[in-house]
Amino acid sequence: MSGGSRNQVEFNRELAEFFGPPATSTRILTMQVGKRLWNDRPLSPKTTTFGVDIWRLSLPTEAGGGFSCPGKVIRLRREPSAGGMFHLAVAPTGSPTARAWRTAASRGGYIGRTSGNREFGLY
Repeated sequence: MSGGSRNQVEFNRELAEFFGPPATSTRILTMQVGKRLWNDRPLSPKTTTFGVDIWRLSLPTEAGGGFSCPGKVIRLRREPSAGGMFHLAVAPTGSPTARAWRTAASRGGYIGRTSGNREFGLY
């Protein structure tokens, strides 16, 4: 997690494709947590000092009614019937919920690691 509120998560090109074709300008996404909607979540392209293209997603902050994410597991689920809407959930590392998400990714998807050695799963 990066950013002042530690609410930004970064994706490489392949992972950014989860949100649609990676754009060269900021794209605004809608996030849903329970019944709460944020229709202003930017997914912004950036080139690192090493010349690597990444996409940075700003999640709802705790101060704005979202979550504190550092040290936790996040799950984003695309809502197929709603175009650019994504469901966001956060669980403590090692919790039954986080373990269930990992199991689902292991069984029906993929588990990988970022260059920063952070684990991620797709399912």
